Amino acid sequence: MHTESIALLFMLYLAKGGCWASAVEGFAGESILVKCKYNPGYVDHNKYFCRANFSCDNSVETRSIGKWYSTGKFALYDSKKERFLRVILNNLTLNDTGKYWCAVNQTTAPAQYTEVNIQVKEAKPGEENDYKVSGYVGHSVTFKCKYEDADKDKSKYVCKNENDGCHLQTRTHKKDNWMTKDRFSLYDNTTGRFVLVYISDLTKEDAGIYWCVIDEPFDNDSQVSLDKSKAIQLDILTGEANIMNMTGYVGGAVLMKCNFSRGHSNYTKYFCRKNLQGPECIHRIRSHVSDGWERQGRFSLFYNSSANFSYVNISKLTKEDSGKYNCAVDIPVSHNRQVTVDESIERKLDVEQDSCCKEKTSIRATVGQELNITCNYTDQHRENPKFFCKENGDHGCPFNFTSQDSRQEEFSALYALHDDKDSRTLVVSFRKVSESESGDYWCGVEVNWESGGYRSFITKVSVEGRNRLHAS
Repeated sequence: MHTESIALLFMLYLAKGGCWASAVEGFAGESILVKCKYNPGYVDHNKYFCRANFSCDNSVETRSIGKWYSTGKFALYDSKKERFLRVILNNLTLNDTGKYWCAVNQTTAPAQYTEVNIQVKEAKPGEENDYKVSGYVGHSVTFKCKYEDADKDKSKYVCKNENDGCHLQTRTHKKDNWMTKDRFSLYDNTTGRFVLVYISDLTKEDAGIYWCVIDEPFDNDSQVSLDKSKAIQLDILTGEANIMNMTGYVGGAVLMKCNFSRGHSNYTKYFCRKNLQGPECIHRIRSHVSDGWERQGRFSLFYNSSANFSYVNISKLTKEDSGKYNCAVDIPVSHNRQVTVDESIERKLDVEQDSCCKEKTSIRATVGQELNITCNYTDQHRENPKFFCKENGDHGCPFNFTSQDSRQEEFSALYALHDDKDSRTLVVSFRKVSESESGDYWCGVEVNWESGGYRSFITKVSVEGRNRLHAS
C-alpha cells in the first residue's frame, strides 16, 4: 500500500472519522467469507483488506474487475455491481483474532474504510466439519448442504475455493427449482431445508474444495455481513465406476436387487431414472415403509428391512425404458450432519427386441398328461441360471430353484428344468399336469443375483389345463 494511504488510514482510525465497525466470528480450522460495503463513488477505486495497524500488515489489493486477488491467507474480490468487497480468510487460527480494515485506496481525499473485528473461537466440539464426497471421471456427483429455517428465503450459491479465491460455479435465486450453469446445478429445497448440488461430466480438474454458501444480506445499519458456508472436499476417482449393466426384453420385465449398508436401514429408499438432459432424477418412486411394495405405474419398489436390500421391478418393458437408473437411500441432513450424500447404486438398462425370443405364448395342456414348454434366450445369457415361475399377484413371480440349482430333485414332482445351451433353449417339463397348473408363467434368466444383480423375465407363458374330455 502507498505510504500516504497508510498514514491516512491510521489517522482516520485514531479519529474514528469516516469509518464503521462491525464484529464477526469464526472457528479455528475453518475459513470465512466477509462482505464489506462501500459508497457508490468508490466503484472505480482499488480496494484493500489488511490487519488494522500503522503498516496495514498482510494487505491484499484489487486492481481490476471480475478477478480475485490473494496474499497469504487473504483473498479479495471487488463486486462492483453490488458495491461490496468479498474477503476470504482461510484456515483461521486463534492468532487471527483482531481488527481488520476494508478500505479504499485514494490519496487526494479522506478514505472510507470499515473496521472488521474478527473473533476466532476454538473448533466446535461434537460437530462434523470435514465433509468429503467423491465421483468418477465422466460421471456425476450429487450432495446436500443443510441450512437453518431462518435462511430459507436467502440466495444460495456454490463456489470452488482455490488459492486465489472462491470462484462462483452457480447460484440460485429461485426456490424449489433447478438452476443450472454449465455442468453445475443447484436446487433449493425449502421443505427439507437443504441445497442440492449436482455436478455432471466430472473431470480430474474438478477435484478440490467447494463451498455451499448462504448469501447473507446486509442489515440496514451494518456495513459488514458474514456469508455462512460449508466446505466440501471433492475427490475425483479414476478407473471404472461400479455400474451394473442389465438386459431386458420388450414386453418382459426386470427385477433388480439393490444391497444397502445396514446403518441406513431406517432411511427412505427410492428409485429413479437419470435425466440425461439435466440434473433431475425422473420417474421417482419412494418407499416410506419396510417389507411392503410401493407401486407407481409400471414401477414397483420393495424394501426388505431384515436383509437390508431393495427389490425394484419394471414391468411391460419398452425400448424407451433403456437408460440409467439409481437405487438409492435418502440420507437426511441434520444438525450434526450438515452435508450428506445419498447412498446410490447405478444401473444401466438396455431393452432389446430380439427375434430369438417370443414376448408371449399360450399353451393348452391336458390334465394328467406330460407337458414340455420351451423358451429361447439370447447368447449373452448362455451361462446364466434360468428360471421358470408362476405369477402370484402381490407376491410377484416366486420360484424354488434355477436350472443350475442342486435343489431341483427336491421339487421334481412339480416340474424339471433343462438348459440346452447349444440351442439356447430352456425346456420346462411337467410330468403330470393338474388343473392347478393353469395360469401365467415366465421364463427368465438370473444374473449375479446374490451379489445385488437382477432377473430378466423374457417370455410370458399362459397355460390352460383342460381335462381329457374337454380336450377331445
